[in-house]
Amino acid sequence: MKKYIFILIFPLLVMTNLSFGLEVKLVKRFLLSQEKTILMSISCFAVTEDEMLILPDVKDGNIKFYDNTGNLIKIWGRRGPGPDEFQSPMYCDYQKPYYIHLDLGKMRISIYKRAERAKFVRINEILCVGCFSDVRLLNKNVLVAGNKEDSNGNKFALYVKDFEDKETHYLLPSYVKYGFKSAYGFDRKYGEISPIGVTAHFHVHGDYVYYVWEGRLRIVRINLKTKKMGTFGQETKNYVRPKVTKGILEARRIRKGIIERKEKEKMSWVTGVFADEDFIGLIYTNFDKVSSLWKAFLQLYSPEGELMSEVALPDAVTYVMGGPSNFYKKDDQHLYILSRRLNEEGYMDEYEIFKYKIIVN
Repeated sequence: MKKYIFILIFPLLVMTNLSFGLEVKLVKRFLLSQEKTILMSISCFAVTEDEMLILPDVKDGNIKFYDNTGNLIKIWGRRGPGPDEFQSPMYCDYQKPYYIHLDLGKMRISIYKRAERAKFVRINEILCVGCFSDVRLLNKNVLVAGNKEDSNGNKFALYVKDFEDKETHYLLPSYVKYGFKSAYGFDRKYGEISPIGVTAHFHVHGDYVYYVWEGRLRIVRINLKTKKMGTFGQETKNYVRPKVTKGILEARRIRKGIIERKEKEKMSWVTGVFADEDFIGLIYTNFDKVSSLWKAFLQLYSPEGELMSEVALPDAVTYVMGGPSNFYKKDDQHLYILSRRLNEEGYMDEYEIFKYKIIVN
């Protein structure tokens, strides 16, 4: 273990609902029009400073641009191997004037600079083998959640690449991601928890990265300058920690995905984290048997890691496990959530954007 790495555990904190003067207000909602194109599968999106939505379509192999009323602006690219073509674009981020996305099919992160409203010029591509989660921008660097080893064989779950793909800085050891105390314990026990999942989410604010694994309500805070880490997060009565059950193991043995899915519907799954100077937000979902939809809960923590509130977001739903997708705009403290459900006829996905304002009184 690197000498500079240590874990600080914050004490258990009691939720005091909105006593710190926080309010989560729904300010806007709109459907994304599908009159001119069909949205095949949107799992991630980004919002620009002028509120244009960038939506990589992982199944359609292109990028779709929408305005802030739900009207299609442009379709960018097509499926293919070329420099301006895509295979399976998915995780993405935008920080003026740069846009990035992880193309799972090409196993590459593409970096673009905004030239016009809906026109981006490619700067570079970074090979990304073992990438399966979030990517984020940090100045002229890309933060990547994935599997990567350093020259000494140490395994990491979060690292930084510069735009030129010349330098790599390692941030989070893989054993810390899953809550192990050492690399030895991680190597011995990883097979016992791997069926829970590998997806992680993270967000950058100032000198800190906030990182969370989908399988546990536990935020890892990493100081980018000192590399020191601390953890915080409080499980509430609404949250059910995931675990590997006999049902999940049996479903995997006989390759019955529907059985595994039913087992996981009994548990809660973290789907996002974001931060600014006033709070850290965490989103997790629970499956509702009545509606057959995953419903979202939002937790807000103080900068010191104290849970200030937890609220349900009743409209933020998806029928797909692992969502809904979200994007946080720090400049105006707006949280955007992409809700996904089947239309009334049950043959097409409807995508709806919910825009929330987080107000600090």
